[in-house]
Amino acid sequence: MRSSPHFTSYVSAELAEQHPAELPRFKFAVNTQGCDKNWDFRRLSANFRDREGTLNDVQEHIKQGHAICAGLLNGRWRSKSNFAGSQWVLCEIDNAALERDDQGNILRDKEGKGIKIYQHQMTVAEAIAHPFVQKYCSLIYTTPSHTPEWNRFRFMFRLPELICDIETYEAIVQFLLKHLPHDPACKDGIRVFYGNTNAEFPLVNPATCLPQEWVHQAIIQAETTRQERAEQEKIFVLKRQQFRQLAHDEGWNLDQLIQQALNHIPPRTPGSGNYDECRQVLMALVNHYGTVEAEAIAQSWSPSIKGTTWNIAQKIQSFRRKGITIGTLFHIAGQYGFRFPKRKTEFDSREPDQEAYRAFVAEQEERSRLEQIQAEQQQYDRLKHCLKWFQQRFEKKGFGKSSERKAKTPPETIEYVPGKLPRLGDYDSPPKIAYKRAHLSQLLWEARMKGWQDILDTTPPGGGKSHSYASLSPHELGVQQVENEENDDRTLHRVWLLSRNHRNPTTEPAERNYEDLPVRNAGFVKETTRKTPLGANFLRWAKQGETIETEGNCHLTDLIHKAANKGLSTANQTATLNPFCAICRHKDYCKDSSGNGFGFRFERSQIFQFSTQVRASINSLPDPSDYLAYSGDVAILDEAFTQLQPVQSITATLSDFDTQWAELEANLPAAHTLLEPLRQALRPLVAGEVRQHYGYNDEELRTLIPKAPAQFNKVLEEIWQTLSVDFPALTEEPDQIQTKTETMEITRLKSRTHRQSQKLERLRLELTQLQEIEEELKQGQIDLFSQYQWSEIDRQAKLNRLAELPQMIEAIQIELEADQNQLEQSLQHRDLYRNFNRSQFRNAQDRLNTVLDCLPSQWLLPFLAVWNDSTAGAIRVSSFGGLTVTTYRDRHNAILNGIKTRIYLDATATPEVLSLYRQMPTRHILWIAQKQLRSQNLKVTWIQGLGLAGKDRSQSCDRRINALLDALRQQHPDIAVFDWQSKKQDTDADGHWFSDFTRGTNEFSDRSAIVAIGLPMPNAGALYDLWITLTNQSNLEHLPFCDFYQHQIDAEILQAVGRLRANRRTDESLSFFLIGDTEQSKNLSYQLPDSLSYTIRQARDITPEAATSTELAWTIVTEMMERWWSETGTLPTQKQIEGETGIRQDHISKLAQKFSGGWKQLKRIFQSLINPMRSWNIFEPVTEQEDWIEPFLVEMSDRTFSDITQNSSEATALQLNVLIEVIGWQTWQRIVVRTPSSIRLNLAIALFQDGFTTSFSSAFR
Repeated sequence: MRSSPHFTSYVSAELAEQHPAELPRFKFAVNTQGCDKNWDFRRLSANFRDREGTLNDVQEHIKQGHAICAGLLNGRWRSKSNFAGSQWVLCEIDNAALERDDQGNILRDKEGKGIKIYQHQMTVAEAIAHPFVQKYCSLIYTTPSHTPEWNRFRFMFRLPELICDIETYEAIVQFLLKHLPHDPACKDGIRVFYGNTNAEFPLVNPATCLPQEWVHQAIIQAETTRQERAEQEKIFVLKRQQFRQLAHDEGWNLDQLIQQALNHIPPRTPGSGNYDECRQVLMALVNHYGTVEAEAIAQSWSPSIKGTTWNIAQKIQSFRRKGITIGTLFHIAGQYGFRFPKRKTEFDSREPDQEAYRAFVAEQEERSRLEQIQAEQQQYDRLKHCLKWFQQRFEKKGFGKSSERKAKTPPETIEYVPGKLPRLGDYDSPPKIAYKRAHLSQLLWEARMKGWQDILDTTPPGGGKSHSYASLSPHELGVQQVENEENDDRTLHRVWLLSRNHRNPTTEPAERNYEDLPVRNAGFVKETTRKTPLGANFLRWAKQGETIETEGNCHLTDLIHKAANKGLSTANQTATLNPFCAICRHKDYCKDSSGNGFGFRFERSQIFQFSTQVRASINSLPDPSDYLAYSGDVAILDEAFTQLQPVQSITATLSDFDTQWAELEANLPAAHTLLEPLRQALRPLVAGEVRQHYGYNDEELRTLIPKAPAQFNKVLEEIWQTLSVDFPALTEEPDQIQTKTETMEITRLKSRTHRQSQKLERLRLELTQLQEIEEELKQGQIDLFSQYQWSEIDRQAKLNRLAELPQMIEAIQIELEADQNQLEQSLQHRDLYRNFNRSQFRNAQDRLNTVLDCLPSQWLLPFLAVWNDSTAGAIRVSSFGGLTVTTYRDRHNAILNGIKTRIYLDATATPEVLSLYRQMPTRHILWIAQKQLRSQNLKVTWIQGLGLAGKDRSQSCDRRINALLDALRQQHPDIAVFDWQSKKQDTDADGHWFSDFTRGTNEFSDRSAIVAIGLPMPNAGALYDLWITLTNQSNLEHLPFCDFYQHQIDAEILQAVGRLRANRRTDESLSFFLIGDTEQSKNLSYQLPDSLSYTIRQARDITPEAATSTELAWTIVTEMMERWWSETGTLPTQKQIEGETGIRQDHISKLAQKFSGGWKQLKRIFQSLINPMRSWNIFEPVTEQEDWIEPFLVEMSDRTFSDITQNSSEATALQLNVLIEVIGWQTWQRIVVRTPSSIRLNLAIALFQDGFTTSFSSAFR
């Protein structure tokens, strides 16, 4: 036997510093009814109780001899069926094996137990030193059988979370046992581990736990095992049916065959070694006959043996497996000589086709799913049917059509269950996977395992997406470093956190864990009022006239940007060596060092060499051709759709237009003649001589210009070769005087003069010393031999040396002066050459700057390519002239396609929009979102009555908006204001639309309210160019433009609402106000997203100063009508109103027509609501075509209904007028008689304004 040296207890440093109250707590089961190994079997199985405590509590129970169990049992009998969960894993090192004879049979003692012998697995000392144990093990303790010569001990490993599924638990145990030698019996979750009153604890480390990824893998492994077992069980059923059919066809008596087979099988006998065999026979009988009949048959075959584990009744109760069939019994009996009767027919013993069976199961599941979808669709159709007739009749009147948001079928939402994530290809249309925040790492791991490469996370704003993903390690995201054994090299893969705010991160993990990839810059401006989470100042690009406050890393930045704005795409290259580097005098230093105005290449190389987590803009990433490590990288795109730029646009003025046509005429007269009709048709449009209000989009413009001639591709190729800007020639390296020879000579001379100076110094020192000795010798002050031990010969040599030194010093001095003169001359020459070279570089840069200033926008070549349909794109002329050409830009998609896993974070994105931008099918996108409760503490108010409130609004509108803002600031003193960028100063706004202020920032998370001015409608022309370019680029099915446009507005509004972070501030009352009306004139009527619950208020209702003069006049009229009604019970005439208010009758008619559909009709409808004609038979049944009217009136009466058409007196009057026109006055009277008085009251109030409730209520009592 192997003895173990004396060991000392190892306690982690964390435990030594931790107070017991701070130790991790977990649950475990303990049985206190016995001690050490002295137990009654029934008490051992029936008296386990669940406890919660620390590692100290577990140690105390072990020291008291109590039995412990990793599995929680909820106080029930110890069996697998009662397993309720576990938070730890126990395994045992026994250092033992069963002794066997020469034939391999187990040797047993008198009681029939196997004899154990020592077989080394691991000693306690080896366990403590094991790296895996040190990293993950929480506790080691010795068992009652432990001795110094024969070590027996147990490991305890804490799990990162409670595991409630026993199969998942057992899968984790299997993973664990692969790392350590073990007792193979320690794999089930309810195994008993005896305590030990003499236990020692060589290792105590409560801070450790097994990795979270083990849990992820175990869940998937357990689910896979369950599925395989379920399929196997169904196959067993088919085999059993097949066997029964065979027995029926052959005329066999199965009961007699089974009895004959049992007669061949030896019964259970202690010490015989046939326990497993007999147990399988018993399981086969239970599977075939059931528990009652099987027990009777088994008792007659092999009765229970008292005092042993062969208790048939208890065995049957413990069975959980279902895969042992009667065929197993016949197989065992066959080993003992049993044979079936001779068959009349052949029996196919092959297993059923498992692939066919799986296909059958998949077909059944798909059919069930389709049936469920069909049932949901039928229910949806029934709901639509009730308003079908109403919609048909109203659409004929042209009412309601433009103001309705197009109904969309909500996406299927699936709650994420670990191990059951759909695989890539399971769905044609991606479902939405709702996950819990704690499962994010596990979900991403499972997504990688199941083939997903594009993951879209649309967790709502404030859900912590950016924080959660930035907190994940590269390992959790699937990034691994690849070792190349052949050349001992390593490929460094990394995580890219791509963000528009990469310089100014918005979350602490992003700033702490990721390094920023420098961009080419000439310096930044510091914003001291805005700070990053770690307290750094915000950095931004300088505006014209601002002073740079940081050092730049490239003094050519402005020149490069100017070239890019001219449409020279080569200027955007981010390769190691940009073409502009050829005219940079710092190019040789830039790659190895950094300083003010240079070092861009060096700074980037440092990041690529050492960093595995990098923040960057997607524009700064290298092209796939320059960077080959993308295949193992992961990209996280924060606010993805603010970064993806799949198109590029260039705008040409009339001057650019004429210049490029002149170049074409000068260089290619024949091509110019061919394209002359195009120029003649296009130039008046570009010049603005022919215009329409909204300009001409691609489709309209193509109808006004001729089509491309046949065989134009060859002409286009010739034009492209001739007119393309020769960028390498513009950035050609200037002539220089090489200073390498002078530099080498200067280095040589410096070294030589340095050596000579040192030699001269030594000689002078030696001369001085010898002169002093000679002087002392002359004066008889020293004895050379006694002091220096010089002989006469030495003295003579020193005298000779003394005579030679002055000459040597003089020669070296002359030589040194000559070298210094030559060095000075060389330095002057080199400085002269360098000044010349600097001048050459400066002249080259000035020439390029001049060329770029004179260079027109390079619009013609992309325009001709789009016009000829040679490339995907769009052409557009704005309302004031000027031509914009948009073409597909594949750089971003090429980069992302090369990256292994792409994760898109955008709360307002959809798979359809991502599919459009990324040019990929939606079925390739895994759509996920974190489960969150809808915020009940946020009130959204849409304020109308101020027009569009756009960036070109009038001064009068500004005055009314500022009055409204003053009223809102009185209600919410800390309110934040968002406005258009050009109007920020007029309203003292804190941020503006389409910027970092309305998306991704936490700057307003402490405000109680936000007001946003104007509907954020993007440039429809530019957005249409983007949409048509992307839809023409591929043949995939994409969103209609109206949906795409509406999505852009929805996204901007939802992002602005999200700046309040309402879901994090559930105990606060928050408000969001949106100011602006829909744009009816453009047929772009807009409704807020369905996900927002909002109310609509008129600006005049908040403050009269925000009302128009017309609204103020109508308010005066309605107030007079209210007062007249309350005094007389009738409505006044127009003449009476004129007498009271001074407003002329003709003006009153116009006001009534504008706000209520006409004076007479207003009074008529109002009187019918106040006093409906009682002669109509209210019991007359409502026809099928009329049963929608009353519910519609109820809906109209709801004062808080979110649709704009239900929240203004104008819209209410319009709907009632159209309704009466459609159904007729008599039908209206018959319906209104049946309508409850409360509904009629609300409709009467809605015809005018708020505040009429008190006056009108008396009429309905």
